[in-house]
Order: sequence, then C-alpha cells, then structure tokens
Amino acid sequence: MYSGADQSNAPESEIAYQDYGRYWAEGTKSYICIAFLAIASGISADFAFTSPKENAVYHPGDKIKFAWHDYSSKNKTITLVLANQGKAHHWHPYKTLAHLRRPFPKSYIWHVPEDFKPDRYFLVITDSSRNQPFSEYFFIKDDNDGE
Repeated sequence: MYSGADQSNAPESEIAYQDYGRYWAEGTKSYICIAFLAIASGISADFAFTSPKENAVYHPGDKIKFAWHDYSSKNKTITLVLANQGKAHHWHPYKTLAHLRRPFPKSYIWHVPEDFKPDRYFLVITDSSRNQPFSEYFFIKDDNDGE
C-alpha cells in the first residue's frame, strides 16, 4: 500500500481504493450524525421553556412569568417544579409551583415570596414520562445584593 502525499508510483487502482476508503469513512460519519439527530428528535421533550432567560435575576416580591412551548404533548396533567440542585437525571425538587391540566397554558406567573431563599434555580415540567425539560438557570437574589 502506498501512503503519504507522494502517490506517483502507486497504481491507479490503489489510489482509487484509498480515495474510496476516505470518502466512505466521511460518508459514514454523515449517516451516523443524521441517524443520531433523527433519534434525538423522536425522543425530544413535549415541552420547551422560552423563559426565564439564562442567568436572569429576580428578587423576593417579583412576579415572574415562566413560559414554554407545548409540542403536542399527550399528557393529561403536568407539574411545574422549581429545583435548585444540578441538572441531572436525578434532579431534586425544591418547590412545586403548579399542577396543570389539559388544555395547558403557555405560561405561569409566580409571585416570589418575600422570605424566599436566595439561590440559583431552574424549572422542570414533569409528567408520567421520562421527558422532563429543564429551563435555563436563573437567580433569586436578596434585595440587599445590589442588583
């Protein structure tokens, strides 16, 4: 087999074989990517958050509008949960904000209690399936934090 940039002494069939192998490998990568995207879109969540925006800052006493898209969920009920641990398969709920029934609203307004613990939070929409979309992280900061 002839390798390297200089293939001047290689038979034409050998060069064609090497080119075929290189293009086959590149093509295989493309098919793998396409297959992965098709699988991912098939198991994507029924809901996707549009707010809160990433790293948004709120304070006790604020009214926050949380919004999402419903991509034709077949669920009859969902629960909107506030969490403050890391986003992982086994996330930990901090506070249940609402139990919602079909037809689902596209948003929920939450009044942050005056004595609410300052921390970094995110939202989760839960249902009876494994699809549990997370919102971006946002912050509840004390009024004395200067924000």
